[in-house]
Amino acid sequence: MIENILWFALLFLLLGTFLKEGREERIFGCFGWIFFSIYWFGTVPHYLEIVDYFNVVLVCIMAIFCLIIGYLFVTYKGEKRSTLITLTRATALICLIYFPFATIEFLNENIIAVTAIITNMILNLVGVGTQVSPPNIFFGELNIRIILACTAIESIALFTGVILSVKAPRDRKIRAFMASVPVIYLMNLLRNVIVTTAYVNSWFGTPAHSFHIAHNVLAKIGSMIVLIVIAYAVFSILPEVLDMIEDTWLLLSGEKGDKNAG
Repeated sequence: MIENILWFALLFLLLGTFLKEGREERIFGCFGWIFFSIYWFGTVPHYLEIVDYFNVVLVCIMAIFCLIIGYLFVTYKGEKRSTLITLTRATALICLIYFPFATIEFLNENIIAVTAIITNMILNLVGVGTQVSPPNIFFGELNIRIILACTAIESIALFTGVILSVKAPRDRKIRAFMASVPVIYLMNLLRNVIVTTAYVNSWFGTPAHSFHIAHNVLAKIGSMIVLIVIAYAVFSILPEVLDMIEDTWLLLSGEKGDKNAG
């Protein structure tokens, strides 16, 4: 399974982050990014199969980004080397949070079940009248299946890993966490409720077409807007995150910004 590659990526990213600076650290880190790139490329057939072209483009960009960072990790020797270490540490922490839910059946099933149950509770509170048998939510003969992507664990892992990886006072890290992770989870539940309601009530024609519009169009746009707002809040509380992103952009654009670049 493609998910197994994640564990190789995690192992090498951790070695690249915590080993003493040297040739081995650079090689391990580079391989970590390469394995991560292979994973992203490996998800393309899945998104093509479900006709989710937005995520096809997104994962291809991520895969190419990983290859570039892997190259820089093994070749770059300038003063922004610390940015590559921080970025690699952030990615390793993101993987530590996300991978268990993606690859361990017990955790995968339970986070999906909890999300399905809470979503169903909210649907009933707003009068939709669904029933739940995890991972499925039923409305008469219609049913909608909750999958891992419906739990927001990817975004939760992303923000948590980035917040933990940067060097900043603990109180600001806690504030950044509270401004992002709980909000992401709540907004994701709202997204599930809206998509399910649109589907079972045929807001946009047939149930299938309504699901497509609500899930692949409206929810994508809404999620993007929410994540941008949350990211802005995190940047305001933890400007160190924005510094890391800016330095990464300088490295990717070839503007090393120092005299010791190699």
